[in-house]
Amino acid sequence: MDSITQAALGAVIGEAVVGHKAGKKGAIWGAVLATIPDLDVVVNPLLETTEQIAFHRGPSHSIFLLVIAGFGVGWLLDRRYGDCDAGVSRRDWVTMALLAFLSQPFLDVLTSYGTYLFWPISRNPHAFSSVSIIDPIYTFTLLISLAVALFPKTHPAWRPWATRIGLALSTGYLGLTMIVKLHVGQVFTDELDRQSITYERFEEMPAILNSVLWVGMADSDDDVYVGLYSLLDDDREIDFQRIDKNKELLEPYRGDVRVERLVRFSRGLYTVSPTDDGLLYEDLHVGRQDFWLSDDAPTIFRWELVLDADGQIEEVRRMPERGDINGDTVDRYFDRVLGE
Repeated sequence: MDSITQAALGAVIGEAVVGHKAGKKGAIWGAVLATIPDLDVVVNPLLETTEQIAFHRGPSHSIFLLVIAGFGVGWLLDRRYGDCDAGVSRRDWVTMALLAFLSQPFLDVLTSYGTYLFWPISRNPHAFSSVSIIDPIYTFTLLISLAVALFPKTHPAWRPWATRIGLALSTGYLGLTMIVKLHVGQVFTDELDRQSITYERFEEMPAILNSVLWVGMADSDDDVYVGLYSLLDDDREIDFQRIDKNKELLEPYRGDVRVERLVRFSRGLYTVSPTDDGLLYEDLHVGRQDFWLSDDAPTIFRWELVLDADGQIEEVRRMPERGDINGDTVDRYFDRVLGE
């Protein structure tokens, strides 16, 4: 998820475990440790463009490495503050560090992007796709509980309860999105069957900023069918867009490690089209700049496969996002969230 949410969750964890005994150190260190795994992007300039998507949420999000880091950092924090903070044990510091570090991958895996939880044992990304990459309800719940806990006039006895309640409510919200996901998935698959659309694999994921509007994607190997469904819709009829994958254009290059990284990242949800210099590869699972509200628009993640004179891939170039999102598109998006 976004860095603000990750930091807020880490701060709430730090405050809940050691903060009420150690002033604001728990919240500060919790926020810092929870955001460290996302600093893997600082090495992007050293990586080839497809390596960047394979490395992000990769080794730095491995639960094996983060457990080791949690024990090590917790021990160091105890060495630093053990003589200063009465009542905070080494176990408290280690517990806080472990939970703060692990909050990053376990929250990220609930989004649709893809997280390499078991690196290096498994090089396949995991994604439960039950919560949006940015979800204000979840974030504000954490921020409010943290603000109450750190407010100077808050009674010391209430501080741990503020963060515990915040964690309970925010975690309950995540659980609710999982239940909603099961319901929405059934709605999508029932409608696909009603429309006699055959498919090999189906994914549903919440649209950006909410858990009310959902995107469903059915992969039929040759095509991808994309539809929108809001919990506030008057009926369950879904208008699916059919997107031709044009996978035959990509077949000559399957086996190229760069192409395989793109396909693995997209989980097979992509479309390919010819360009003057080669091929345009568009990932579908992260989304499109029109929020799927029109017949055609650029996807958020796009790469151009530049071919040389012999028809071989010379370079894979990340394409910049185009500024096609305007006020009218945003208004239409929120109208669609409301079932209109």
